[in-house]
Amino acid sequence: LYLSLNRNKKSLALNYLSPEGKKIIYDLVKSADVLMEQFRPGVMKELGFGYDELSKINPKLIYVSITGYGQNSSKAMDAGHDLNYIGIAGALVITGNENEITIPGFQLADIAGGSYAAMNAVTSALFQRERTGKGEWVDVAMTDAALPFTALQFAAHQGTKQNIPRGGFELSGALANYNVYKCKDGKFVALGSLEPKFWNKFCAKVGRPDWSERFLQQGEELEKLKEEVRKLFKTKTRAEWLEYFKYEDFCFTPVNELTEIEHDTYLNERGMFAENEHAAVGKYKTIFQPLKFLQ
Repeated sequence: LYLSLNRNKKSLALNYLSPEGKKIIYDLVKSADVLMEQFRPGVMKELGFGYDELSKINPKLIYVSITGYGQNSSKAMDAGHDLNYIGIAGALVITGNENEITIPGFQLADIAGGSYAAMNAVTSALFQRERTGKGEWVDVAMTDAALPFTALQFAAHQGTKQNIPRGGFELSGALANYNVYKCKDGKFVALGSLEPKFWNKFCAKVGRPDWSERFLQQGEELEKLKEEVRKLFKTKTRAEWLEYFKYEDFCFTPVNELTEIEHDTYLNERGMFAENEHAAVGKYKTIFQPLKFLQ
């Protein structure tokens, strides 16, 4: 985990409480473009590394503070983890059923806030600095960064003024034509035939044209359709379904296991893995950054 998360980073261990350690940090700040920190609000200032102190050393410094609840809020000093952040943001309540909530198998707020939002914060502040010549202090709250993941569900709620039950939103498992299905061999596939043109192609391919209009039904009738589709997918293995639909155009893919993603043709075509070598562990793979610069 350490090697994967710190690929390409140079590491320097300092006792930042000592005069020598502080001096080294101040010297680094003089020529630094960006400083990122993840302490609770006020801690960096107590250590002598607050934005006001460091911006005097380097007025062009981009200073990014990543916290759970931001620099200024009633919860700013509260402890928290990903589960807490997505719980407040409403992203946790979307998936599951009426009896239970399904915890995502990945850290949504940590990545959304600590990675993508922080990266956007840095690039935006650097661009502004090119215009103004001044540095910036950017406040990134992981809870805030998780909130946009509920954008569609929140919009639906605003339109209907009704609560949307877990698994009841169209893109969260409510539909038969946009769902995940288990195959004969226990592996899963994703059917994303949201638009009628894709769903109709799927229905025709599996010899069930009578399903074409049924995806518009609600309640028990919709549940019956979903059960019929479930039974269909259990008649073949995942590999057989992938071969059967190989040349069809209706949003159908495998659901890769973690043991399979590094062998996925598409992900390798996109260069999404980097091979590394370290004296402690030998060769190992990490996930590469997703941005491609074509010129």
